[in-house]
Amino acid sequence: MATALSLIKRARRLIGALAVGETLEAELATDGLEALNAMMASWSIDELAVYATKISSYALTQSQSFTIGTGGTFNTARPDRIESAFITTGGNDYIIQIVNNDQWNAIVTKATKGTIPSYLKYDADVPLGRISLYPIPTGGTLTINSYQALQTFNNLTDVLILPNGYELAIASNLALQIAPEAGRQVSQEVAKMARESLASIKRINARAPILGVDSSLIFGARGGSLQAGLNG
Repeated sequence: MATALSLIKRARRLIGALAVGETLEAELATDGLEALNAMMASWSIDELAVYATKISSYALTQSQSFTIGTGGTFNTARPDRIESAFITTGGNDYIIQIVNNDQWNAIVTKATKGTIPSYLKYDADVPLGRISLYPIPTGGTLTINSYQALQTFNNLTDVLILPNGYELAIASNLALQIAPEAGRQVSQEVAKMARESLASIKRINARAPILGVDSSLIFGARGGSLQAGLNG
């Protein structure tokens, strides 16, 4: 099973910066771990590099804002982005429209209370994200479909826990990342390996396009004139 250290060592071997069986110096291992985590973080904001979304449900209280992340109101891993959401109340599910900052700011009276929120804004703050709902819910359950960050490594001994294909893509692309600092040139073969292995992951992760539906048809009277204003 691949570990952070074995990935770093393989990356260095690919650029000729480490011989087979050679021990990696502690300082170089630490530098490699930093480069590895930086690369994984950058892949986490590329939705095609993320292999799955996570569906989670949370009980709502009468509040407009909820933090999400370790130690937050919703105590779970902080999502990088929320793809879709719905509210369950009275045994029925109601789709919520995800809005951006401009659309959220267009809501004049945000303190309005309602049984079923129509809009959700997500701020991916660190360390806790923030979910805002309008109107303010009086209860129910919020279900979100979100993009989670890819695995990062706290220690060199941490084991890679990702689907097939990621090990090669990580090692070969990490080789590209560390080559400049190591003063090495990347061969055409390694560059091709990195490019094609990452492209293979993205092809597998590619999601079918979702057919768009006019939100006024979904929300009906719930959105009213405000819905029309946001869509405009």
